[in-house]
Parts: sequence; C-alpha cells; structure tokens
Amino acid sequence: MLLSSAGRPPRSLTFVSAEPGEGKTTVASNLSISLAQLGKRALLVDGDMRRPCVHKLFNIQDYSTGLVNFLAGEDGWHGLVRPTGVPNLDCLICGPVPPNPSELLSSERMQQLLAEAMREYDFVVVDAPPLLNVTDGRILATMVDGVVLVVRGGITPHELAQQAQFHVRDVGGRLIGVVLNDVDVRHHGYYQSYYRYGYGEEKGGEAS
Repeated sequence: MLLSSAGRPPRSLTFVSAEPGEGKTTVASNLSISLAQLGKRALLVDGDMRRPCVHKLFNIQDYSTGLVNFLAGEDGWHGLVRPTGVPNLDCLICGPVPPNPSELLSSERMQQLLAEAMREYDFVVVDAPPLLNVTDGRILATMVDGVVLVVRGGITPHELAQQAQFHVRDVGGRLIGVVLNDVDVRHHGYYQSYYRYGYGEEKGGEAS
C-alpha cells in the first residue's frame, strides 16, 4: 500500500468487499494498527452503517455516539473520536444505526470530515459496506485516495469479485489493490505451485 503510487502513498483509504463476511473490517483494522506501529497517526472510521463492527473489535462498550451523530448535524467530530488502546491509532465508530446511510455518507459533512481528518492524521482508513448490496461503498470510493478490495479465498465467486472491481472503477474510484483473505495455501493450486518451484520435498536429490 505504501508503494502503490509514485511520490506519496494514498493517505485516505476505503476497504470494500463484494459480499458480507469477507473480512474487510478485520483487514482495515489490522492495516490501521500496522500503520500506527510504524509511528503514523491513523484514524479508523466505521463507515459501514448497516452492520458496524469496529467498536466490537476494539471492545468499545459505549457505542451510542459516533460518525452518524456528526453526519446528522452534531457540531464537531473531534469529541466523537475514541482511543483504541493502540498508540497513534484513534477510531470513529458508527454510533446509532441510521435509517438513511447512503444519504448521510454522500453528504458534504462526510467530505468535510475526511478533509479535516486528513489535516490531523497521517492516514484515514474507512471501513465500507459490501459493494454489491448497497451504494454506500461506491459513494465512499469517490471520496478517498485509494480503494482496497477484500476477497475471501475459496469463497468469493470470481464473477462477484470482478463485478465489485467494476463498481469501483465505474464511479471513478481508484482501486489500488486486492487483499486475498483467509487463504489456505494447501488448496486452490497454491500448494502445488510451491512444490513446482522448489519449496517442497526433494526427489532424487532435487527439489520436485
């Protein structure tokens, strides 16, 4: 990710998937932690207002306020930011699940939040809903420097992964890469490939 573009890496990222359950929230959170461990100030934003999960990952007990409150008109987002317990990493959880997520995410206040957060943090990472179910992820894809598609190995159909990729590019989003998540290298041809290239057992003194 840090080497995905010449000059400087994308500083605002949205993580998307084709369908639910592919691990995008976990991948987004782990990347945020890794950036924080590199000494970068990072803000993780839970933009999945339909099935918010960031507060669960960081064991935040009071999740009654968050991003939704700011987008719905509350003054200032700084007071809604929570510490994660990881040095250099803050999070802005979803808050109450709203009846109109797409409308809130497409608002000027969401663009304002991202612009202001970019001035205060080195990286802003947004967890978005799956692309093929609702328009929320496509909306967020237009507001950030880069989009990362999370695909679950052996589970996500090839056609749906291609369709998700098309949705990002169709709205003008910049897809900087794909994370193949939950891969078992002993299956799907990976294990055999390792053997062919000399990482397996030896036969007759030579690697097979």
